[in-house]
Amino acid sequence: MKNVTLGNMRYVLICKAAEQSGYSAKAIEMKISQGVWSENVHYRRAPDGHIIIDLEAVERWMLGEDGELSSSRRRRRMPEIPSSSNF
Repeated sequence: MKNVTLGNMRYVLICKAAEQSGYSAKAIEMKISQGVWSENVHYRRAPDGHIIIDLEAVERWMLGEDGELSSSRRRRRMPEIPSSSNF
């Protein structure tokens, strides 16, 4: 029997998305539950009920090219670091 590989899949389960993105599975679940990632944009539900992550959409989100603006996703300003002259 021949080995069959699926190659690079666009939609993967949370555990595989965690491996590929660097986010933990728990962090991914939090992004979903808090509405940071939107259903039918960043993830979908497979016919068997599993959540599948759209790696292309997540990559766009990670690069800030998403265009999806949810109320829970606000950009935070980094605190200013005092210059050495203030010491």
